[in-house]
Amino acid sequence: MAKRRKRDGVRPLRLLAHLDASECSSRGMVGGILRYAALHHDVEVQLYGPGSAHRRIEDFHDWRPDGIIAGETHDRSLRIAESMGCRAAVLAEMDAPAGMAMRHASVFCDDEAIASAVADFLVECGAGVLAYVGDRLPGRGEEPEWSVRRGEALRGCASAKNCSFASFRPERARRRAAGGERAALAAWIAVLPRPCAILAANDVRASAVLDACRDAGVAPDFISWHGYARDPMQYTRQAELGRQLCDSYGFPKCELILNEWHYFGENYNWTEMQ
Repeated sequence: MAKRRKRDGVRPLRLLAHLDASECSSRGMVGGILRYAALHHDVEVQLYGPGSAHRRIEDFHDWRPDGIIAGETHDRSLRIAESMGCRAAVLAEMDAPAGMAMRHASVFCDDEAIASAVADFLVECGAGVLAYVGDRLPGRGEEPEWSVRRGEALRGCASAKNCSFASFRPERARRRAAGGERAALAAWIAVLPRPCAILAANDVRASAVLDACRDAGVAPDFISWHGYARDPMQYTRQAELGRQLCDSYGFPKCELILNEWHYFGENYNWTEMQ
């Protein structure tokens, strides 16, 4: 990104943000950071991680960032950020490593609230079994802590509603499946009791579930999602993409349900939605 010149002899605040382009949540977070920087000329942002021009945090050693915004990154990256002179960190969905000296704050999703809302909706739709497909760290197979918390929260909700519960653990599947995780996921889906509803940890895992459904010969009755955006027209585009996605998987009768949404814009012209 272009560097900004000093104003009144003071250089802009330099922020380093972690981007994982394969994760919808990461792309959304970084998009918000970049929009903020575009509106505040005393802030300069650089990106690192999968999907950005710089994959390694070490590339910014001479840039000397003032702070870092990171999610699902390794402790080593935060140690390097400290050594580069970072004074503060905002950590998304992760605890600070022990002994980290720089000021920091951790931001977490309310997994119990998410699980409760999901369970209420799916049971209302007639599901007798609530199932969960957790996330996995790229290249490592293991499940991140936030994904484990979300799955355990859904398990608790299933028990409270007298529903059965099933979960697909990525690291276990990778060890036991001769055909890889996709084959293991398809085999798991094929034997799930009906009626069953599956919560995928994120968009990437939802695509994996659709791949496995197709492989298992199981056509989903509906797909639901929720969203929060600055532009409400995004939900129209999401529905169009969802229809194209389901059709491409061979599920033309799959119903699409936007079960929760909100927007953060002001003075929106709602006639555009008509």
